[in-house]
Amino acid sequence: MKNFAVTFYPDGKKISVPEGTSALKAAAACGIFFHSSCGGEGICGRCRILIRKGSVPQSGAEGKISEKDRKKGYVLACRASILSDAEIEIPPESRQAKEQILTEEYGNIFTTEEAIKEKDRQAAFPLSPLGVGPGDVSAGNFGIAADIGTTSVVTKLADLSTGEILGTKAARNTQARHGDDIITRIIFAEKTEGLEELHRLIIDNLNGLISALADEAGIKTDEIRAIVCAGNTTMLHLLLKINPAYLRRGPCTPAAASMPLIRASETGIRINPGGLLACLPGVSSYVGADIVAGVLASGIYEENNPCLLIDMGTNGEIALGSKEWLACCAASAGPAFEGSGVRCGVWAMEGAIQKIEINPVNGKIKYSTIGGAKPIGICGSGYIECIAEMLRSGIIDRSGRIKEHGIPGNAPTDIRKGTDGLEMVLVKAKESASGSDIVITQADITNLILSKGAIYTAASVLLKKTNLKFSEVEKIYLAGGFGSYLSIDKSICIGLLPDVPREKFRYIGNSSLAGAKLSLLSGRAMEEAGAIAKKMTYIELSTEPSFMNDYTGSLFLPHTDLDLFPTSCLLKK
Repeated sequence: MKNFAVTFYPDGKKISVPEGTSALKAAAACGIFFHSSCGGEGICGRCRILIRKGSVPQSGAEGKISEKDRKKGYVLACRASILSDAEIEIPPESRQAKEQILTEEYGNIFTTEEAIKEKDRQAAFPLSPLGVGPGDVSAGNFGIAADIGTTSVVTKLADLSTGEILGTKAARNTQARHGDDIITRIIFAEKTEGLEELHRLIIDNLNGLISALADEAGIKTDEIRAIVCAGNTTMLHLLLKINPAYLRRGPCTPAAASMPLIRASETGIRINPGGLLACLPGVSSYVGADIVAGVLASGIYEENNPCLLIDMGTNGEIALGSKEWLACCAASAGPAFEGSGVRCGVWAMEGAIQKIEINPVNGKIKYSTIGGAKPIGICGSGYIECIAEMLRSGIIDRSGRIKEHGIPGNAPTDIRKGTDGLEMVLVKAKESASGSDIVITQADITNLILSKGAIYTAASVLLKKTNLKFSEVEKIYLAGGFGSYLSIDKSICIGLLPDVPREKFRYIGNSSLAGAKLSLLSGRAMEEAGAIAKKMTYIELSTEPSFMNDYTGSLFLPHTDLDLFPTSCLLKK
């Protein structure tokens, strides 16, 4: 079989690959990654590339590239095969740029000082359940806390002798090349060598971050003797190379909700050969260790009055309770808030639009992007801002329908007919990094309303099951990367969050990482995490009779019942 030389621009990276290799795989081998939410199936149309030179024909999925762009030389990287030496350009909208990964916890996080008091903390704690000591630690005794998320992996290095945090490193979860969401990855894991590939990718992620942390701190990886991981149930299955197939097949039961303590070397994690890996326990297929860690970090389980934890992403995972009881559920919110399934959606990365304002008098649009770069698309928080502003300005009605003539009173707005019905131009081609218009379409708005409705209804049903109202909840904690950049007012305006006094909301950042860190440093915290998982009652929404009725009511802006949202559209500029 012939090998061909491929050069990728603007990076200038070169690689030699066998004839027939997909452009997507060739780029990944160079360390170049695309938006590929469908896992390389040619469905999402996000991995567009421009063939400068050579034979790289596309097979199938022709409808994802317009005839005009095909003539220019555009193809989908996942469906394009390299049949000669080639030069390939990756446009800005297709590539993964520098991302906004949440690496810190903040706000009303669990009393860390109490958790790591000398009397509570045990050096190399994960070794103690085996009844063995940490051995000779004269050279150093360090540990890693890790949040293994669907989109990103974040790690912290701690000195287990002092409790000091020595560094933090984060990276995109490279499993994303096989799909943005967990269901797509589970399907890929069922393919030949699929599970092995996903396991290898996450281990490589972790080893790269651990090595970088060790180098920065001036220590050897052999001095790292423990790693504690939190993450959703699918991610921890893939970490331990456990088949996740039955997480998506009824009755959707995980192979294990509580993972055993093992030697890290058994998974391929490169720390001290005797070092151990502990995974925090989960509750169900869709409420994992990341939510248990969040409950631990927020301190809900010690509160006298009921509090709510909302972690928003592809799944909207919600926990409710106090020191007396805990309940949880998960709603399939879909990938829209992660930038998938929407025309110009992107992850929260450099160039993503995250703030939008529409002047209701003259229709002018102001926006800001992450990093101040030229816009490449719209991230989840940007879509919420956009829909709220369109609602306030009268560009859309309460059903989310775009009005053909824009703002009442004929203020100028750039609304036109597109392939998915009406759409509004937010950024003109000459102002965007891609050279194409950035728009929000009628289909985008519909998808986002479905997603926001799922999250709000999940929280509402969970409260009903416990005979509570939103007004009776003392605090509402917002966790995760997406939740931490939300505008509370605009989220209430569209009916994503409940209309309660704003002082009840708390941003707590990466609570999954915070819970893993506390469990690494404190024996008591690790024990509490186990107790929390056992205490949580899981409510399965798919079999809950009231869910669908309530969900239908949430598919308006902000809701069919305006009494639930008395202040939602009274936003101050």
